[in-house]
Amino acid sequence: MEYNKEIAVKLYEKYKLDLGKYKHIAEYFKGNTDAKKNYPQTDRSNNFETYNFIKKFTIEEVSFMVGNPITYISAEGNIESIKNIENIINQQKGSLDSELCQAMLTYGHAYEMYYLDEGQLKIRVVNPLNSIAYCNVEDEVELFLYIYMKELDDNVYIDIFDDSYIYKCDENFNVLETIPHYFKCCPVSKAELMNGINDTLYSEIKELQDSYEINQSTYCNEIQDTRLAYLGLYGASIDDEDATKMKEMGIIQLPIANSKAEYIIKNIDPNFIQGHISELEDKMYQISQHINHNIGMVSNLSGTALENRLIALRNKITTNQKCLTSVLKKRIKCIFTYLNISENANYNYNDISIKYTMNVPSNDTEMADIISKLSNKMSIKTGLRQLSFVTNADKEFDDMMQEQRILMDFMGDLDNLKEVDVNETE
Repeated sequence: MEYNKEIAVKLYEKYKLDLGKYKHIAEYFKGNTDAKKNYPQTDRSNNFETYNFIKKFTIEEVSFMVGNPITYISAEGNIESIKNIENIINQQKGSLDSELCQAMLTYGHAYEMYYLDEGQLKIRVVNPLNSIAYCNVEDEVELFLYIYMKELDDNVYIDIFDDSYIYKCDENFNVLETIPHYFKCCPVSKAELMNGINDTLYSEIKELQDSYEINQSTYCNEIQDTRLAYLGLYGASIDDEDATKMKEMGIIQLPIANSKAEYIIKNIDPNFIQGHISELEDKMYQISQHINHNIGMVSNLSGTALENRLIALRNKITTNQKCLTSVLKKRIKCIFTYLNISENANYNYNDISIKYTMNVPSNDTEMADIISKLSNKMSIKTGLRQLSFVTNADKEFDDMMQEQRILMDFMGDLDNLKEVDVNETE
């Protein structure tokens, strides 16, 4: 799609309309919740306790999804193309995949931009806070706006990506510079959860987290207020000066024999409060499909039993990993286009498949036993790909073959040495 100013202006208006919603999500990720903002202030204890389950669960899912490196596999066994992919990705930020995954999980969707900087291919992750895209029915990006401000500059700038150019504009869409990009398509890809923002942890547990923080904070303040409980005097009275002295000294003297003094405190059932707080916490773990690792487990828990505890989370992660695949496919396509222009290398991006290695406990002992039993019916590479600690089966296989060749050469040298010794003895 070629640059269309009318569509770009409408996109920018929609971006500004949606920006408040995404800023609110970003604030929750930072721990600045509605519960904290609206917590009632009194003339007594006003402590507020923050419990950021949304951030905790998001970071945990990112670790599970891309904590192990993503592996690229050539169906035709083109090792050179894989090396080139890995080489270019290694030139990017080490947190590239984690940033993409975290942005997608936080906002419901995120983008990757591909562009050249001093002749080198660069990949940048952006999110709805600073970008918006016009997509076709296949959810492929056709026109893209990246909105930003320069350091020590209060003006807003917009980079517009289409099939052929990057247009650098001011906020009024006056073109300041036009840069050709040679990718033959809009060099931006979109990662989106199946139901977008409705699948985010923000949408699922926001209200529960607010209630949890309010209850915890209120309980904390009740304890604080109880520590400063009211002193009740019966049959006696004191003025402010005497009250201050008695508080400092910790002594009270009642002038009348039948008078009495005692503390007045609330009779709060801690089991009721803790029960409600525990129920809220449990609901957040259930809805997010996470498990509470702080709960003690049986020491001899088997690998299979541990996997069963994680089955709901594993299913969720598997689904979310598939949401990243379209981005990674576009990433490979743009990398191969760049290699074709810069190095005259001609690779087919459809030849490359993507393998995720989930960073969760796996029962590799049982899998190794299965592989051993199928040793004559399954290739070594296929077997290696089933093990959680092997992230690149092709490289692992090549390393193994190289070690065996070295060993065979060494054994051959030993045989030659023995023959020499025998001849010398004779």
